[in-house]
Amino acid sequence: MTPTSQDERAGSRRFHGASQVRGYGPSSLDPSENPILIEVDRLMAEYTKNVKPNLTPKSTKGKAYYVVDKLRQEVTKDVQLQALRGHSRFSTASSDILRPPATTLTLTHEVTLDCERPPSYQVTYTPVPPVTPPPSIARRTMERNTMDLAMQGLNMFITGSGGCGKSVLVKFLYASLMARYQNTSKTVHLLAPTGQASINIGGRTTYNYAGWTPEDARKPLDGPGSIIAKARGQHIFGRYRNTRVIMIDEISMVESQFFERLSRVMSAIREDPRPFGGVQIIVVGDFCQLPPVKPFQHCIWCGKGMNAVNGRWSCPDGHGPEFESQDKWAFKAPEWERCGFVYVHLNQIHRQSDKAFIKVLQKCRLGQHLDDADAYLLLSHDTEVINGTELKSTRAEVEKRNFEEFAKIPGHFHQYKAADACNRAKGETREPFERLEGHRYLQDLQLKVDTPVILLANVELDCGLCNGRQGVVVGFMQSHTIEQPRPPQRTKYQYDEDGFHAAVEKYDQIVAYLRRARHHNVMFPEVRFANGEQRVIGPDCAVVGYGNQSPYSYLSRTQIPLAQGWAITIHKSQSLSLDHVIVDLSQIFEHGQAYVALSRARSLRGLKLEGANASRLRSIFRLDNAVREFMRSLDPNNVG
Repeated sequence: MTPTSQDERAGSRRFHGASQVRGYGPSSLDPSENPILIEVDRLMAEYTKNVKPNLTPKSTKGKAYYVVDKLRQEVTKDVQLQALRGHSRFSTASSDILRPPATTLTLTHEVTLDCERPPSYQVTYTPVPPVTPPPSIARRTMERNTMDLAMQGLNMFITGSGGCGKSVLVKFLYASLMARYQNTSKTVHLLAPTGQASINIGGRTTYNYAGWTPEDARKPLDGPGSIIAKARGQHIFGRYRNTRVIMIDEISMVESQFFERLSRVMSAIREDPRPFGGVQIIVVGDFCQLPPVKPFQHCIWCGKGMNAVNGRWSCPDGHGPEFESQDKWAFKAPEWERCGFVYVHLNQIHRQSDKAFIKVLQKCRLGQHLDDADAYLLLSHDTEVINGTELKSTRAEVEKRNFEEFAKIPGHFHQYKAADACNRAKGETREPFERLEGHRYLQDLQLKVDTPVILLANVELDCGLCNGRQGVVVGFMQSHTIEQPRPPQRTKYQYDEDGFHAAVEKYDQIVAYLRRARHHNVMFPEVRFANGEQRVIGPDCAVVGYGNQSPYSYLSRTQIPLAQGWAITIHKSQSLSLDHVIVDLSQIFEHGQAYVALSRARSLRGLKLEGANASRLRSIFRLDNAVREFMRSLDPNNVG
């Protein structure tokens, strides 16, 4: 639907949108001076120095070059982000950054490159008890980096505090694994338990991968009408059989029963008794953060609703044991133990640089006692939160707050309806628009001059316009102020055909939106951001591929990548880093929620707490006992 003013809404029409695609210009931290990028460039030059100029890049460079190139792209973007946020993460002169020793990074079966691991991660490896990997692996884990472990096909559990770089590492691993299996029938799947989390990482939900709907939880595990029987259908069967690697982000929100059931179904379909039918499993997340929502709804064996009595859940037909609340975590599933995960702990914090703030955040994360000095630091420090975003526990609180504040602003509003599109590949019949529910881009966005907003996409990294940047709408401009995007160049996607198709889909949506926007005289919001930058923000298009094999079908949502900035839920803030944030702690209702909210702040000065005193702080920052014991079993230093 065309964005319209209040007076024009009646005559508006629906049309497909498009996105503003801005190139990444030179970083505010010059790549030519950055030691990490220099090292990666050296590796690329060394690897290609004997390439004959009359041979094609594909025949001479292949997948290993693709991996190094993708690695450099991701590191470059991360350098830009950290530089514009003022961190010392990549400074070799920083006394609190320990540069790891040189390691060997195995990129493919054929090519091994000697390189230094970037100093952005301080990594420790320990096999998760009680399953112990073979002694040879246990001896080597302290010597190998995460990429090595992933390329060996080992199951991995990667964890760390909020802001430690888990999402960047996930991108590294996913790009590398995709490159490794690019020209094979095997597939790599990137999953997350919620729609919001899956969109943030460019993946799909765990339910979508499994091929399940909420109603399928009511089906028995095996037998006629079971989920195993359903999985023998063409699409799900092929997906399970061709899967080589599953990466699950935000593992803390995956219920133990779901983890168990998916593993058993895949073992049955793949006719392999190992966990998940022998598929490599890489799980990423922090169990000190948000837990599974509404666990133990149905018995995994028969599908019947579970009986809940005095904090215990049991199957009415007596299948399986009784469950307590602490059994909801994925690590409580028997299949977790059978996976024999190698434990990787990222312990360098990048989002915050204030050591005192980092220290008290870690105490909050681990449920350690907050003394008077800690409480004073959080509650009584100087703040700078003008136009700050409030983080609240429930959607109802957020909607109420935004509605009330928006109504106070005089003048007409401009309304933007999301344009959802589905481009199906040949033979595909599904149009799974339900996957867009909970999308970070709103279905209906209303803006006025003086509306505080949050940017939900990376627009211009070199200017600091990144996901989570806050600002205020200062006006509305004609659509001709939005630059026409450039079509994607196939030469940049030589080893990523699916990535090229996705880029073309995004480009097509851009062109379609801008053409119609100009026809309808659409006005786009001009925003002044907290870092002083001012831009007209055009629409962005988020594209997600689906299907069992390439070429994939594509589902997209096009919308102005802004949200009203008075308030958002803590759940929706999980992927954001915020300059100015006000956290309402009065309605916190689950473990990890308060820590997630506080750890969104980039600085202590940009954080203000409401709805809590010292006593309240000590009561809400409590670590689940099961999580405490699990973390202690991995490393006693985790919880002190």
